[in-house]
Amino acid sequence: MLDQPDLFQPSATSRASTHSAAERPKPPAVTPAAAPLPALLTLALIRQHFLPVGERTLFRMISSGRFPKADIQMGGKLRLWKKETVEKWIGSATATRRV
Repeated sequence: MLDQPDLFQPSATSRASTHSAAERPKPPAVTPAAAPLPALLTLALIRQHFLPVGERTLFRMISSGRFPKADIQMGGKLRLWKKETVEKWIGSATATRRV
């Protein structure tokens, strides 16, 4: 037989990392959830933090008047809502449902 290296044994040159466990860089302590929300919100931020519905559902709510229109619109594609507008809408929607 030919002398071939054993393919199932790790070699000294095939290490994934040269750092030991103590030397590896630590992940940042601040998580994205701890960061404050910006004053202007995109559809993605509204869906992520305030209204867990699908994108198409949110578009339908806007076009039917069940969700407020954007405070700022640029170029037909960029829509931004003030955080206060969304919070006010949530407060009024919650008060309406309690009655």
